Amino acid sequence: MKSYKIEIIVNDYDDIGVDEIKTIIEDHSKYIAPMVLDIKEMEVGEWSDDHPLNSRKFAKSYVDKVFPNEYRQEYEKLRTICSRIYYSRIAGCEKTVIECIKDIDNYFREPNMN
Repeated sequence: MKSYKIEIIVNDYDDIGVDEIKTIIEDHSKYIAPMVLDIKEMEVGEWSDDHPLNSRKFAKSYVDKVFPNEYRQEYEKLRTICSRIYYSRIAGCEKTVIECIKDIDNYFREPNMN
């Protein structure tokens, strides 16, 4: 047996709400047994035929812009530390390099790390 993680967008045209959407996905499937693991909700503005979510071509890029990236903060933190290591090595600042390596070690020891 295989399992698949699928990311989808559900447009709530009739304002049925997140609980009803979850129920429809989980309880109305004859051949598969989907489980909703997480739901994120965000206002996407007025609906029209020209809305980006109404286009398979533009929906993914719109979602990436509208929904917050949960890993962006971690990425920026690690990128900053790596930049400090790189430029400290160029400048010959061994003490700063060691401090940055400790920062990376501490980052991966944090209990809330994704």
